Amino acid sequence: MPVAAPRPASTVVLLRPGPRGCEVYLQKRADTLRFAPGCYVFPGGALDPEDGAPEALARLGGEGRWVSGDPDVTPAHAVAALRECYEEAGVLLARDAAGRPAHADAGRAARLAAARPSVEARGGAAAFVALLHREALTLDGGALRYVSHWVTPSWQPLRFDTRFFLAALPDGASPGSCSGESVEGGWWDPRAALAACEAGRMQMLRPTETMLWFLRQFDTFEEVVRACDDASLKVEGRRG
Repeated sequence: MPVAAPRPASTVVLLRPGPRGCEVYLQKRADTLRFAPGCYVFPGGALDPEDGAPEALARLGGEGRWVSGDPDVTPAHAVAALRECYEEAGVLLARDAAGRPAHADAGRAARLAAARPSVEARGGAAAFVALLHREALTLDGGALRYVSHWVTPSWQPLRFDTRFFLAALPDGASPGSCSGESVEGGWWDPRAALAACEAGRMQMLRPTETMLWFLRQFDTFEEVVRACDDASLKVEGRRG
C-alpha cells in the first residue's frame, strides 16, 4: 500500500493564566471523524490554498516571530493557524487600526461570534479574509510563538505535516461554542489533563500529550515564551 502524503497543517495552543499556572484550551473531536476520532486536541487544521494568497498575506501583521526556529514555516502556516483558531474555537487573534484586540470591542466581538458558523461552513480562507476586510482587522501574526513540528506516522491513511504555535488568549476573547468537528471544549491545567489521559478518561495523540508535558513546567505565559525562544528548550517533534 502506498504511503499517504502528509497535508501541511497548523495548530494553535491557546493559553491563559490559571490558579496553578498556565491553562490550555482543549477540544474533544467528534467520534465520527476520520482523523483522531474522540481525541482531545488543540484548535487547528489543514492549510487551504488561499491561506497563501496575496489577499490573505496582506492581512497578516506582526513581527514574524511565528517563524522562529523553523525556516520551513511560511506565512501561509501563520494565516492557517489564525484562521483555524477562529473557526474552531471562536478566538480571533487580530487587531484593528488602533491596535486594539479584535474582541476588545463588544459590538465587534458579537459580530465575530455571529459570523463564525458561516465562515466555518463555507470553509477555506476566502470567507475568512472577507470577514477581516469587512471588520478592518489585521491578523496578529506577532501573537504566535512557534514551538514544534510533527508529522503523522507513515502507516496512517490520513496524515498531516503540522506546525504548532503558542498564543495567549487575547483581551475580551472567550472560546465559543464547539465547531462542526468538536463536541466539547474547555480549559485544562496541563497536569490535570495528563492525569486524565493516564487514567483513560481522555484520549490524546502523542503531540498533544508531549505538548502538555512541556507546558506543565511553567507558571506564566511569559515563561513559556522564553522557553520557546531558547532552541534547547523547544518541544521535540517527530517526523513520520
